[in-house]
Amino acid sequence: MLSILEVGAGTGALSRAIAARMGPNDTLTCVERNPRLAEYLRREIGADPALRACAERIVIHQADIVDLAAAERYDVIVVGLPFANFTEDETRAICATLDGVLEPGGCITYFSYLGGTAVDWFVGDRHRRHRRGSARALAEFRARFRQDRVKVWTNLPPAYAWMLTKPGAAQPDPVYGAGISRTEPITA
Repeated sequence: MLSILEVGAGTGALSRAIAARMGPNDTLTCVERNPRLAEYLRREIGADPALRACAERIVIHQADIVDLAAAERYDVIVVGLPFANFTEDETRAICATLDGVLEPGGCITYFSYLGGTAVDWFVGDRHRRHRRGSARALAEFRARFRQDRVKVWTNLPPAYAWMLTKPGAAQPDPVYGAGISRTEPITA
């Protein structure tokens, strides 16, 4: 049984991909700050076949991730937030929350776009400061985890998919057997 958290669920593109891969006892908690997107995702649970198939195991919270109570712990966290748009302090707060709800041996997956420094030439100082501060906070966060990344050239714009594993006991995968974990990035 995996407990999965998706942060920044948006319209549910990754939610659908996650739901399609969920085991029979896995659960998915989606957190979306935007009330319209959270409501859209709630409606999609009844309309989309992949989401409808495991609707009773999906919970949607309309909230900011840093405001969500840390009572629940997760084996896998999939983050769809555009970290480059956040300040360094906002990124640190999000990372602290993610670390606080991730089980030892658990995995966090998030993306970052390639070419961020090239974009700096075309954007204002505010965005440049956000991107650089956020990148600094993420680098410090990643340093506490076993990390891997892959380039996803088929994404527009191309991106890195980061996979961070928290030190601690590995969580057995109910589909593949004890001691084997699924840490491949999920792409929609």
